[in-house]
Amino acid sequence: MKKTQILSLFVGLILIAVCGIADADEKILVNVKVPLPDDTKIVAPATDVPKEIAAFSGAWEGETGVKPVVGAALIVEEINSKEVKVIFCRGERSGFYESPAFCDRYKGIVTPEKQQIKFGPNEKYWFTFSMQNNLNQVKGTFKAGGMEDHFTMTKLK
Repeated sequence: MKKTQILSLFVGLILIAVCGIADADEKILVNVKVPLPDDTKIVAPATDVPKEIAAFSGAWEGETGVKPVVGAALIVEEINSKEVKVIFCRGERSGFYESPAFCDRYKGIVTPEKQQIKFGPNEKYWFTFSMQNNLNQVKGTFKAGGMEDHFTMTKLK
């Protein structure tokens, strides 16, 4: 078994542990080859959090928009009507935009009227994710100076 296959299996097992045990016919996408932190934990939102905001809670997976396309994952560990705690992971990128895979924790803000979360390491580099109408997909943007990357992610069940 190749090292990347073992790592994919490891991340898949972590996502299953984070998201619950999957049914045999349920498809779980595993495309980010970095391990989640050992203490990853999803806390259910309070019942007074609007459903469009509470829907962010959980694990999301998708791809970057900048080529070469790489896998990305968003784990919303905690969310309320004002704040969010997330883990964002992105696979290794080669070529012109070469950068290593990473998995980092962030605290951010929630904008309920826009059904949006925003987080990042500082004011110059930040992610924004917006909930889509079906509550099973988010669209995101990463802005760093003049560079932008876009994400579409689907919620893992």
